[in-house]
Amino acid sequence: VFETWTGRGEACPYPECPHDPCGEDWHGTWHGVQCRELQGVAQWKLPDNVYRRVTNMHIPEWGLPGHLPESLCLFEMLEELDFDENEFEGELPACVG
Repeated sequence: VFETWTGRGEACPYPECPHDPCGEDWHGTWHGVQCRELQGVAQWKLPDNVYRRVTNMHIPEWGLPGHLPESLCLFEMLEELDFDENEFEGELPACVG
């Protein structure tokens, strides 16, 4: 699922971009994924030509199995990660742990 997330920009402007986790405001179109403040500025107040960044992921109690992929590290501005009560196994990606 992480591979389907794309950012906003000229190639995928809101609302034509169904895979934009940020969307028009801070919560976007992906349940549990948020794009809150970035360097002290509310991202939904940024100009349209500024890419937004995922800052929070709250996906607890979904029973998700498997390993967390290294692609999680692509979310460079990620500040908070809540995957409690899932069934992930194995090592955490180096950027998380």
